[in-house]
Amino acid sequence: MRKILIFLSLISFSFAIDYVSKIEPYKHYKVSSLSSGEIEFIKDVEFSFVDTLVIQLDDESERIQKESLKSQIDIQKDIVEIKKRQYLSKKEIKRLSKYEKLTEELNYLNAKNTLLNLKQSLAITNTQIRKKAIYANNLYVGEIYVKEKMFVNAGTTLFDAYDISKLAIELFVTKEDLENIKNKEIYIDGKKSSFKIEKISNIKDSVNISTYYVKLIKENSDKSYKFSNLVKVEFK
Repeated sequence: MRKILIFLSLISFSFAIDYVSKIEPYKHYKVSSLSSGEIEFIKDVEFSFVDTLVIQLDDESERIQKESLKSQIDIQKDIVEIKKRQYLSKKEIKRLSKYEKLTEELNYLNAKNTLLNLKQSLAITNTQIRKKAIYANNLYVGEIYVKEKMFVNAGTTLFDAYDISKLAIELFVTKEDLENIKNKEIYIDGKKSSFKIEKISNIKDSVNISTYYVKLIKENSDKSYKFSNLVKVEFK
């Protein structure tokens, strides 16, 4: 009986499939401009891990508008207070007509509405300013596709960025390896690894026929890790 079990185990092992794939960054982003404008400067961070401003579009007109709106808001706040005092004082005067009191109330409400519109305009302007500053937050910056003094439109691809906080391996595995795959150990180049399964597709891939997509991930603390190395992956 023991000989039979050993024989079956050897048969099972002999049919194990090795997969060859690349270790890649966890995510890849094509960073595009959210606004149009001339590129004021580009920081020299191509092919490096950064947490900084990468590209700045010219935002001078927006900053001038911002200061103007801030001044208008300060003035309008005073106007609102004046209109409020006028309305509240005249509201209690019995000899004033209802029309006069409604007029004062309307003036007060219009002043408040103007203040609200100014604040909304300031919020929009601040958003426009933020859109013209393109950051890479804890990302590896790849190729930068634009140059200083270029004019770009919204949607123009500016640079590649990669999340390298994790290592990722994408595979297309057979139905046999998919069975109980979550209970199997993952071996990389013949050695037991700490890679874990993040995603499993239960639908056969349309390109890699009769296989199923699987994504493996592992935490990465090495910011200088060299990606795209071919590795052999086994499930045991």
